[in-house]
Amino acid sequence: MHNLCCRLSLPALVRVLAQARLITGPLHLGLAVGTRAVGLFWCEYVVNSLPLARSHFLPLITWERTCPTCGQIIDKQAADHPTGLGCSHAFSFIDSISPEQVCAAADELLAYTK
Repeated sequence: MHNLCCRLSLPALVRVLAQARLITGPLHLGLAVGTRAVGLFWCEYVVNSLPLARSHFLPLITWERTCPTCGQIIDKQAADHPTGLGCSHAFSFIDSISPEQVCAAADELLAYTK
């Protein structure tokens, strides 16, 4: 695994993604060039950002909606505007998706041949 974040131009990134066996991000660009991908999603964003095709893609969705610090239930509107009333703790819901879950999904996707 290699982290190339902020190290490649867009054309170079597209070339790398096109040659990769599997990615976990940048999801939509990787899928556009035909690379298999495992995507991590929070339930509130699935409707707007989940790719439509599933032949080269496995989503992992976290259904957690409660702030781990204060216990407040967070919805999309509260997450999109964290300076409003309510919870303002910094955390990520997708942290509840374990590395083991990602690896299992990657293994499943790589074992699938079309």
